[in-house]
Amino acid sequence: MAKPLVQPVIAYKRAILRAGDRSKCLKGVIGKQYSLSSKAELFSPGFHAYRTYKLAQNHPQDGNVFLEVLLSGKVKDHDLGWTATEQRVLQVIPHCTFGSFSVCKRPVRSYHSYAGELHFNCRLHTLDGKFEASSIGVQRKPIAQLEQDYSAFKEHGVVVALGSGRNRFIPTTITSS
Repeated sequence: MAKPLVQPVIAYKRAILRAGDRSKCLKGVIGKQYSLSSKAELFSPGFHAYRTYKLAQNHPQDGNVFLEVLLSGKVKDHDLGWTATEQRVLQVIPHCTFGSFSVCKRPVRSYHSYAGELHFNCRLHTLDGKFEASSIGVQRKPIAQLEQDYSAFKEHGVVVALGSGRNRFIPTTITSS
């Protein structure tokens, strides 16, 4: 049986960042919606996350973002990661979702909302190559605007990080005192 940990841990997971309702803007592996800072519901298995970013990237779950999260509360240790009763999102790392929710390794340039979901695109997978309305009638926005559109990110101290470039993802570390 997994032994509960006392100290919080930093972990990684895949999720869907939803358009619309900003209070519960994330959807996880079992389809449950949750906010940037959440506690597991009673009788819930809690929040699942991997030990490394690479493990999260290899998980076949649908998702348009990767999350770096701080797991706390009752944390259980497992082979590839943890489950916990509390979770706080530290970083949101969008990835190109060309096609379904496949992962393209190119840097994200823009995003748009279509059919209630957010879609992120690299330069290659942007239909018109610009941030203006495309032939399917969606308004593309530069990725830098994501933090403005999701004001809850700033309120919760969530960083939007990219796969590469000036705002690239740098893992958070916990220092013991």
